[in-house]
Amino acid sequence: MSTPKLDAEAYVSYTQLIVFDSSVPLPGLLWTDDHFAQGFARQASCVSFRTLIEYGTARLRVWVGRFSGSPAYVRVHAIPLHAPSGTIIIEGPDEQDTGRAVNVASGNYRLIIAQRPVSEEWASPSFPDTFNDMMCSGDINDEDKK
Repeated sequence: MSTPKLDAEAYVSYTQLIVFDSSVPLPGLLWTDDHFAQGFARQASCVSFRTLIEYGTARLRVWVGRFSGSPAYVRVHAIPLHAPSGTIIIEGPDEQDTGRAVNVASGNYRLIIAQRPVSEEWASPSFPDTFNDMMCSGDINDEDKK
């Protein structure tokens, strides 16, 4: 796999991370039991996804391009994301202005969030760190024309 556009750590809280376009003034989303069960809540330019850990540090890696899966991923979601500004920000609910962003061409994307545990003991009560690999996969409008 190529070099990620972003390789960083984020602080997870409330079992979620938020991915949003910089044009969104208040990126938080209200979760229902249905959202929790499906693993994400979303609006056009904001996605909040459920993580494997409730609180702690997660490593983020972000690529722009086609997704290539792996059996190591235990949770994968593909979610539409509208990025009118072309700057996608990734933060935990308790983080602000981290500077953690990826620049893409403005447009509609298929955001693929793939999560995998760091160790085999990920289901233990201590919940060690996890990897959250994200792909912004092409322009949805162009993809659908193929």
